[in-house]
Amino acid sequence: MRELLVLTVLALALAGCSAWTARPAEPAASDAYGVRRIAVLPLAYRGEGGRVECDLCPDDMVLAETSEDEAMLVTAFFYEHFTRHPRFAMVPYADILRARGADMRSTLAGLDGPQGERVADAVLVGALLELRSPGANAGSGPRPGAAVYAALLDTGSGQTLWSSFVDADEEARSAVALRWRGLVEGKDAMPARAVDIARQLVGRMVDELAMQVD
Repeated sequence: MRELLVLTVLALALAGCSAWTARPAEPAASDAYGVRRIAVLPLAYRGEGGRVECDLCPDDMVLAETSEDEAMLVTAFFYEHFTRHPRFAMVPYADILRARGADMRSTLAGLDGPQGERVADAVLVGALLELRSPGANAGSGPRPGAAVYAALLDTGSGQTLWSSFVDADEEARSAVALRWRGLVEGKDAMPARAVDIARQLVGRMVDELAMQVD
């Protein structure tokens, strides 16, 4: 768990730095939404140590038990993938942490400038619904998987510009493919982790969103 926390901090720090230097191109007249700058709020989650509700989410959700560290890591994946699209510039995560309130609504309000000017054109909110790990008996147990929800809201009107829900398991490998991987790697083939699946799903979601703006 400590390794996961370290990876989360490093990922958010790197994503925040690269996002700060990125600048979006001027929007064309044909842009569907004209979104320029996005604030990604920490994903909602439910765990033994506490929970964060997605009070800005336009859809109702049922959250399986995860953790704050896992939710923060998947939040970092959104930053990572957004910075690959030049049409988006990101509000640095450090700014979001400074403005963080008791819920998403108060965090978003805390991001506004001193004269009430909006720091972001849109805000991405969402939830880590589930991370499914294969457990100790990975060979015969269920495949790892993840479920993530996200929505992009216009900060001026509150209108939902886009929303997506993805839920997937690791693709099943044939016995031949598993044996070949084991021979190449010199050890028994291990399935992907649930967080690896989540990272792939987040990339798919951001690409889908970008297609509606590009």
